[in-house]
Amino acid sequence: MASRLAKEIPLLGYSFANFGKNTVYSGAEISLLFLLTNHLGMHPAVAGWLVFLATIADLMAHLAAGAWLARYYWQKRCMMLAGATLCGAFFALLYAFPYYEIRAVTAIATAVILFRSFYALIDIPHNAALSEITQDSRARGRVAGYRYLWSTLAVFLLAHFIKPVMLSGTTSDLMAAGLIGGGILFGSTMTASRFMPKSERTRSKPGALKRGSAMLLPPFCQPFPIVMSIAALTGFAFPMFVRTLLYRSAYLETLPDISGSVLLYLAEGQLVGTVLWTTLIQRFEKASLLQMAYLLTALSILIFWILEPQPLRSGVTVLLGCGLSGAFMLPWAMFADLVDYDEHKFGIRREATIFTTMLVIIKVCAALGTATVGWLLAAIGYHPEASAGGAMRLVINLLGCALPLVSALVCTAMLTRYKLTHAEHKRILACLVR
Repeated sequence: MASRLAKEIPLLGYSFANFGKNTVYSGAEISLLFLLTNHLGMHPAVAGWLVFLATIADLMAHLAAGAWLARYYWQKRCMMLAGATLCGAFFALLYAFPYYEIRAVTAIATAVILFRSFYALIDIPHNAALSEITQDSRARGRVAGYRYLWSTLAVFLLAHFIKPVMLSGTTSDLMAAGLIGGGILFGSTMTASRFMPKSERTRSKPGALKRGSAMLLPPFCQPFPIVMSIAALTGFAFPMFVRTLLYRSAYLETLPDISGSVLLYLAEGQLVGTVLWTTLIQRFEKASLLQMAYLLTALSILIFWILEPQPLRSGVTVLLGCGLSGAFMLPWAMFADLVDYDEHKFGIRREATIFTTMLVIIKVCAALGTATVGWLLAAIGYHPEASAGGAMRLVINLLGCALPLVSALVCTAMLTRYKLTHAEHKRILACLVR
């Protein structure tokens, strides 16, 4: 028992960075558009385009960080610590703007773009190390579970504080929230870096490692297209429910003041789901579990959409959190397996390239999703002082419910062609160490 726990501690420590990462990333994902439109007085269309421009900067930063890491992989710890310092600082600055009454679009845009760009310095090396932290396919499923456990605890933190701070908090509260978020990011990143492997590689095959020194895309052959498509929908479609939650709470007359409670129920469901999927990964294939998670997500969203009374929605929201936890955590274990598959098939190990590609896809699609909300709100003539109408209800329900529901069904169908099983991965590892 003690030896088993000792083996799990490095996995938990490495995963701890997700607590800080999710605190600032999900905090911004949920509140950034609301901050820009309601606290900084920015027009929704301008806010949408600003998020889109930040996406371009994010894309370039991830590509640059991935290219650097592919060439200088041993610098991954230094990259993480530099990114945590700079990203945390600009996150805190952004939420301090209302306190200092800074409304200049140039200043706001600079802070948003730099915040998103420096996040890449944390994200790329931390995720690339997932393929090194353990070689076993099932153990990678546990690591994905631990990562999501820390992310869920961050959601609990956000569920308790984001609604009162964003909807009724003072400018001082916003500034304090930014400082706390930046501090959490720095502390968790420093802790996680202590548990990241120092060696170039955990396998013992002498002289066999050939890492890609150029920023090349992974090959477009199965199972890469399936996983890349899942990554795109993971970024664009599945967070839409949460992206529209503050607007749902503020403007839909039949659903007053639900954002905090729904976030809390989602977090409870994610906690249950994390334990469930992490346990089941020892017995079932990742693709099968991911299909189960998608179907649970689709069913829960459909019931949530249909049911009006809030008490009945509480249990459904817990189930939705359980499904979403699998949808968000299990693909990461697949990404790590693709690194070994790529090395076996093409003779070159490209963890930085593969994780950069997946991260860029997820983050670009996530930012496009946030921008889409802003663009559609502008198209229906949204104004913070306006009351909710039929157009507002339609936009929120289509984006927040219909889109993730359909996407979950599409992903379920795609996974029927995913063939990289636990047994196949074990065979690949055996070939690599010969």
